[in-house]
Amino acid sequence: MVYNKEKDIVFVYKPDGLWHDSEHVYEMHHLEQMVPFAVTAIKNMSMQKDDGIITVYDMNSRDNLKFYGSDKYWNMDLKDEFMGQTRNLWLNNFSSKRDGSIFKLSEKPSEEMAVMVSNAVVS
Repeated sequence: MVYNKEKDIVFVYKPDGLWHDSEHVYEMHHLEQMVPFAVTAIKNMSMQKDDGIITVYDMNSRDNLKFYGSDKYWNMDLKDEFMGQTRNLWLNNFSSKRDGSIFKLSEKPSEEMAVMVSNAVVS
């Protein structure tokens, strides 16, 4: 994987044949790490392990890109930036089970909601 000068295009080299590889070009804003399943905790995801495989999905061409998570395969100056740019869909959405990107529920119901629910239960 190689960036261009502006770091908005990624060049990925994939093997195609015995001794050949081909260059594939991806735009950085199309790349996204997929949202983890609810049953697999974030702490158990492969990207949290030092030697895990990181799957990055290109939302334009629908290609899956696999990267090693081990630091020996990365330029450490660019790894944190790449990870930050490819986690836009689900970063900071797991702080609370009641606070999501679409629905937001307060921890304690408002007084108006409590009265409305109590009237519905009585009826």
